[in-house]
Amino acid sequence: MWNQKNKRRNRFLQMQLPSYNVDILNEVTQIEFMNIFDVSKFDDCYKNIQPVKSKIRKDGISNLSFGSWGLHKIIKEISSDESHIQMSAMNTLSQLLLDNLELNRSIYQFDIVLRLQNLLLRRRIQKKKCQRLVPVILRCFVILSGSLQASLQMAKRRNLINELFKMVTTEDNNLMASCILANLVQHPQIVDYFIHETSLYTDLCEYLKKNFITLADFNLCNHFLEIYPQLAIDRGFFEFIIHEIPYRHTNQDILIKSLAFLLNCSEGQDKFEKSNGIYILHELLLDDQLETHETVAHALQNATAGSKIILWKCRELWNLPNALIQRAHVKNNDFQQLYCLQTLRQISPLVKKYIRSACFPQIQSIQSNNENVIRVKGELLKWLKSDEINN
Repeated sequence: MWNQKNKRRNRFLQMQLPSYNVDILNEVTQIEFMNIFDVSKFDDCYKNIQPVKSKIRKDGISNLSFGSWGLHKIIKEISSDESHIQMSAMNTLSQLLLDNLELNRSIYQFDIVLRLQNLLLRRRIQKKKCQRLVPVILRCFVILSGSLQASLQMAKRRNLINELFKMVTTEDNNLMASCILANLVQHPQIVDYFIHETSLYTDLCEYLKKNFITLADFNLCNHFLEIYPQLAIDRGFFEFIIHEIPYRHTNQDILIKSLAFLLNCSEGQDKFEKSNGIYILHELLLDDQLETHETVAHALQNATAGSKIILWKCRELWNLPNALIQRAHVKNNDFQQLYCLQTLRQISPLVKKYIRSACFPQIQSIQSNNENVIRVKGELLKWLKSDEINN
């Protein structure tokens, strides 16, 4: 048998060199093969090779955690006493919650909000034990806060809300905590619950008046201001906003947006009339260093909507119509165009003659594809063409 096998080896050489013995050919080729492919050289190279990490599978992911029974396994591992198993389970859960089916199963079947709340509170109490798990828990809460059902469950858990607010007022994880609360207050029913059942709104106003620059996301307060502006005004939030807007803060644009919401109520209008807010907004509208003038135009629209005193002050600002028309020529911002044209329409009864004689061609040249902008522009041009002149 072995002789037959040797005869079939190196068949090509045997046909080319028929005078040589088959055993000699096989022996020579075997020696040359071992000299070229030295196994010891490959062993040395293999020792220097570093293992390549997968670009798809992340570190700290639970094994066999995906599939029909994956969520059951993850929920069980969350309660593990071993920190590395718990960390792997939380990393996997943050990925599973991105799937709508797994998200709903975790909410309705496993009561994931309660489980994560208990886990977060335990980790916050045990400050020296596996604090790197807290950002992963907050990441899961960020995903859950996008669901209305999960948001309602989270809002009714006062211990969780109080703990999140503590994170907002401190330096650790304040960005994610404020993002979670901002997602919750996007729903009006949750805002009503916070206003009537908790002190979150009042505590937030008091905190912002002292440490608003260190807050990760100022939009959290604007959801409250949009629905209940008078409550913030009663706590002195209007004076704080007016005082801070002239300074060039990194979140100056959000402060102006907050002022626009405060002007939606009669209390805000009364305080705005007694302040120099209209002159501050006029200077900001003329400032070319601002990235966008949308919030300034929004605040001007709300300020001139129901106050005759503010409209009378606008007569002193002779270049206000020209500034509004200039900002309305921005083509990539429909809201800014709409706010500028609406503000121009509201102040036009006082300076109609000037606008019709000096600014009519500039208003006609404003271009937009938005139906609301075109409608407001048409109403303004129709008003300017009318025979009634109030100036």
